[in-house]
Parts: sequence; C-alpha cells; structure tokens
Amino acid sequence: MAQRTQSTTALLWSCVPLGVAATGAVLAFQSPVAAAVVAALALAVLAAVLLRLTALDVLVVLMPINVVVGTSTQVNVSPADVWLVMMLGGLLFFPTFRLDQRVRAFLQPLGVCALLFVAVALLGLSLAAQRDNGTDALAGVFDTTKVVIGFVYLAVVATYSARALGRQDYRFLTIWVVAATSISVVASVGTLVGGPLEFMTDYSRATGTFENPNLFASYLYISLGITLAVWVISRKPLLIAALVPQVVALALTGSRAAVLAAVVALTVVVLAALWQRTARRALVRVAALAIASTLTLLFVFPALLATPSVDRIGSGWAAASSDERFGLWRDALDMWEAHPFLGAGVGQYQTWEGVGLPPGVAPIAHSTYLSLLAETGVLGIMCFLGIVLPVVVLLVRKVARTRDAVSAFLLAGVVGVLAHAFAMNVENSRVFWALLGISTAWALVEPTAQTNAADDPVLRPTSRTRTAPGSRGA
Repeated sequence: MAQRTQSTTALLWSCVPLGVAATGAVLAFQSPVAAAVVAALALAVLAAVLLRLTALDVLVVLMPINVVVGTSTQVNVSPADVWLVMMLGGLLFFPTFRLDQRVRAFLQPLGVCALLFVAVALLGLSLAAQRDNGTDALAGVFDTTKVVIGFVYLAVVATYSARALGRQDYRFLTIWVVAATSISVVASVGTLVGGPLEFMTDYSRATGTFENPNLFASYLYISLGITLAVWVISRKPLLIAALVPQVVALALTGSRAAVLAAVVALTVVVLAALWQRTARRALVRVAALAIASTLTLLFVFPALLATPSVDRIGSGWAAASSDERFGLWRDALDMWEAHPFLGAGVGQYQTWEGVGLPPGVAPIAHSTYLSLLAETGVLGIMCFLGIVLPVVVLLVRKVARTRDAVSAFLLAGVVGVLAHAFAMNVENSRVFWALLGISTAWALVEPTAQTNAADDPVLRPTSRTRTAPGSRGA
C-alpha cells in the first residue's frame, strides 16, 4: 500500500504545474482543442489513480488521440505529448528511477544522431532564409520539432518499457491491444452503418481517433504485430480474435499503401516462421482465423466489398498510376537535385516555387524519405536513419540469435512502417516512435525477479508477473 501511495503521489504532484498551465491556456485562448486536451489529461490522471495504471499504461491509451490544428501551418497534437513531458520529468527529477544501463548505452548514439539532425535542419533552414525572403521559418521549426519529439517518445518509452519488462509486467502491451481493438470496432461500425453512428470516419474511409485514414492504418498494422506478440506471451485464444476487428478497420481505411506495408510486414513474419515454431504456430492460427472471419463477415455484411474504402483498395490500383502523389514526389526530387547536401530547408516544401499542390492536399511530399531528402538533404536523411535503423538491426540480431517470436512480430511492425514511409510522412507518428522504444526494451532487457520495485516512485509494482512462455530465447 505504501508503494502504491508513493507512486500515486508522485504522479499527482507532477500533474499540478502542467494542469495549471493547461488551464491557463484554455482561459487565455478559449480553445476547444486546449479544453479537450485538459479534459483528456484529467481523465487520464483519474484513471491512473483508480485503476492503478502506470504512466506507460496511460501513454498507450492517449497516443491514438490525435487532433490537427491550424490553417496555414497545420500541427498534429495529442494529449499524449503533455503526458510524455510528465513521464520525462519522472525520469529527470526522481533519482530512485534507475535507468537500465544497456538501454541507456544504446540510446546515447541515437541521441547524438537526433542532435545532428537538428543542427543540419537548422543550418539548412538558415541558408534557405538567406536565399529566399519567403522562407517559412515557423514551419521549419515545427518540422524539426517533430523529429525531436519522436526521439523523446522513443527514449522515454524504451526506458519505461525496460522497467516494466524487467519485472515481467506486460500489461501495457495488453492495454495497447484493448485500445486498438476498441477503436477498430467503433470506427468500423461508424463506417459501415453510418447515419447517427457515423463517427471516426470521413464518410467513406475509417479514420479512427487520428483524423487521417493513413495514420490510422499504420497504427492498425503496428497493433496487429503487438497483438500477436501479446498472444505469444499470454497464450490467450481471445487475443487472436482481437485481430478480426483490427483487420476489418484496416480494410475500411482504404489505404493502398498500408495494404502493401502490411504485406511487407507479413513477409517478415513468414520468414521468421520458417525457423521459429511459435511464430509458425501463430501464423497458422491467424491464417485459419482470417479465412473463417472473412467468410463470416461476407455472409453477415455482403455489402462490405462494395464500400468505397474497400473498393478503393480492390479496384483503385488501375487509377494509382495517376495518383497526385507522383507529381509531389517529382517536385521533391527536383528540390533535392537543387540542394543535395543540406536540402532546400526543413519545412519549405510548400514554399518551393516548382511545387504544385492539388486542392485539398496537405503541403508535404507524402513520402518520409523524399521529404527528408528535399528539405534536409543527404545529411539530414542519414541522421534520421541513424536513429531508426539501429533498432531494426537490434531486432534482427535478436531474432537470428534467439529465434524469439515476439521480436519477429515487433520487427514486422517496424519494417511495415518503414515500407509505408515511402508513401506517407511518418516522422510525426507517435505510435511508430513508441514501437521503436518498445522494440529497444524488448531486445535488450531480460526479465528478472530481483528488480526492486519498491524504489520506483513512478511505475506501479505488480504482483501478477510470470515468465512469458516461448517468448524469450525460444
């Protein structure tokens, strides 16, 4: 009881200054978005206290809540960002929170790459300002901040996940599955039924809580891998059934690029299953479930194939060659050719004189790699990949060395996002950076029963811990 009281007190005291600042922002700007963020944070604190949730549990629930604000310069905000600052404060101001040495050693060179990215981006932006008076410095600062925030998500989630996994506490992963499944059900019902239940959709494609079908799709196939990982840990058949609403919602997003990314992720799982018995067993069960659920859904909802989103995936490939993104990609390549090393300036894609933005299209290149090349040059994309690729290498080594099925499923999610990044900007995807953090912790930390949870003022000690069968060193 003393441990739980200490953890709750620490969490509540960390909320006080942020709560005062957030309330002041609502009163000063009278912003509905600010009010929604304050309300979400208040509910999060209440849930953490009543349900004994850890800070990591709450972050997993808040991350899918995304709101786009702004007109000329659009910013994607989430209550999870404020919660992340609170978690970072827990790391900085509670000396009894001991960092895992392997995780810290791994994160240090990634932090250096993040700092180098900031330096390259700001240098390129200053050069762009000298060349052109029309440079949008605010957009450049926002886009640079996105990557910095992404790295903070990676580092904080990796650190907190390492503490949880070291105690064999996997509840935050289960909460991820429950959240993804719940959002999938609501979004699917809103898209299929419509009428008074038409929500979490843009009237033809499921958007979930992301206000964007492509971001929602990336969240879903990441969640598919995490669902399979949790099944390997717990061996609960009900978790396999959770895949059905996630797959249905993924189809209803109508994202062709996400389908290709999911195929790439599935290929990783198939390759892992060739020599990993647990992954092979999971793949067989998922295949059987997919066939049975598909036949059932088509029987219950015969009009499912005729929905605009599913039809966009099935019959839209012929029109894909005329997709407006090809023109955006050509413009990005032109920018890169003009400024190959430092780019034309971070956040300056929309101001480039040769770019022709179709009506209603966001002022970005709709490709992570081409955006980075165009705006930060070769140096910028090398720094960015220096943050991401070490996690991929870490997972590959884990799978090759231990034939760990959970690592294979996490690797599938990471590779899927990297494939999707060819046709979408994912540098501001919170769930992607969180996945990198979870993957880092899983690959580096071995569970131990000797962790002294009593010294931890931030994370909740758990008494329901057990060894994950077939998940470590299988």
